Amino acid sequence: MDFIKEVVLTFSEYDKEEFIHFLARKRPVAARKDVEVFKILYTSYLNDNKIGNQFKGQQNYHAVRKRIAKELENYLMLKSAKLKRFQKESRLMMVQYFINLNKYEIAWELLLKEEKEALQSKNTFINVLVQRMKLQILPYYASNEFEDTQQKLLKLQKEQLIEDQFQLYFIQVQSELKNKLIDGEVSFAGNLIKETLAKYELLKDVALSPKTHLKIVEIIRTEFLISRKHYLLVNALSEYYQNIVYQFTSKLNLEPELARLEYIMAHAYFHIRNFEKANIHLTNVYELMKKNEDVKATYLVRHLSLDCSIKVFSGQIEKAIEEHEKYFNTKSYKSSEKEHHNLSLNLVAYYCTVEDFSKANRILIYMNKSAAYYQKNMGREWLIRKDMIRVITQLEIGNIEMCLGILKGIKKQHKEMLKADEYRFAINFVDFVIAFLNDPLKVSLKDLDELFTKFNLSKAKIFEDPKLLSFYSWMKSRLINKKIYTVLLEEYNHTSI
Repeated sequence: MDFIKEVVLTFSEYDKEEFIHFLARKRPVAARKDVEVFKILYTSYLNDNKIGNQFKGQQNYHAVRKRIAKELENYLMLKSAKLKRFQKESRLMMVQYFINLNKYEIAWELLLKEEKEALQSKNTFINVLVQRMKLQILPYYASNEFEDTQQKLLKLQKEQLIEDQFQLYFIQVQSELKNKLIDGEVSFAGNLIKETLAKYELLKDVALSPKTHLKIVEIIRTEFLISRKHYLLVNALSEYYQNIVYQFTSKLNLEPELARLEYIMAHAYFHIRNFEKANIHLTNVYELMKKNEDVKATYLVRHLSLDCSIKVFSGQIEKAIEEHEKYFNTKSYKSSEKEHHNLSLNLVAYYCTVEDFSKANRILIYMNKSAAYYQKNMGREWLIRKDMIRVITQLEIGNIEMCLGILKGIKKQHKEMLKADEYRFAINFVDFVIAFLNDPLKVSLKDLDELFTKFNLSKAKIFEDPKLLSFYSWMKSRLINKKIYTVLLEEYNHTSI
């Protein structure tokens, strides 16, 4: 792991300038080389370029990197202490300072204040730390508070144990989701959702914190995402959201958790094409981004992606393309590798939709890692979507043999996955495209629509997934010789529920 790179990728321009001042604070003259090296590293990492070799091989280069890494650690600790989310931990460190100096009276008074805040925010972890710090003081001060402290500590330890068990279970569920997405499975192994409810029963006598509520939301979402039951997901989440959202908005320092909740709701509504409600929750995310730098760093790219997806179906695809191009041209947003791949493929799909196939193909050329890599990091459905988009771009430049090879590869590579009922339309659509490529005159729009009646499939149900609607619209546009985007908007309006 390159520690300097990982930190740099989280920095805003303000953070960069602040760190440079921090770096030079002790030795303004001697630190010039450190600052110079940091600036070059910052630019290289941000633009995903190889580090220039002007310093490599020079004397003390690695010593300079070690100094920069150490100063980054110091800077991050100082910066974290100033953040609202970490102020409680920072104040407890201050209390420990007084305890170490035997200043027990002031330490006790400060702990009582922290205890009161922890109770109000239902922060069991901090409250346990407070009681443990009280134990350091009790032999020397406020000994009459021993029994009260003992009872509180035992009760809090029990609550913390339950929350920790729930966290372990939550990790198990998230791991299950990741594995299912990689394999493309739609069945949920075991009785995880039943176990969730059992764990929820264990928590019934505990004052649930907003963070625990968010984990429950994530677990519910996991079950329905795997089984592709998007309408049931919205039904399950909407009532739960109404019952718990006040806990997030009425307490301080929960902006990241509230942003996660709002984003989950926006994503759920997007999947059932209720863009009006999706936009309401996206706006809530955007407002939180304006108030909190942590939220902005986490959700800027995700907000861009989901907002542009909605714009496409609202007749504003040019705006969606413009915002994606701005991201790639200016790198004004920092993103993870997964987010970068998602935005790249989205832009390729948008170029195809407006029939700018040369631009689409230029991006696809650089998305050339192995299928195993993409399946592991992005999931099987994403990999199939990428290959289907490759088919569209290759067909438009006349490379029919490559298109047939890609489609046959999809059927072979994902054979077991495509047997599931949830993929009946997908596998038969692939077969239809193969038939079209072999002899365009032998297939018609009637044949395409018969895919639904033949397998008793509801068009509206299938096209709950906007991505499937996009592929269908492309195929239909080829059959009736009409613009892809025009067909997409017509089909979206026709199948909207």
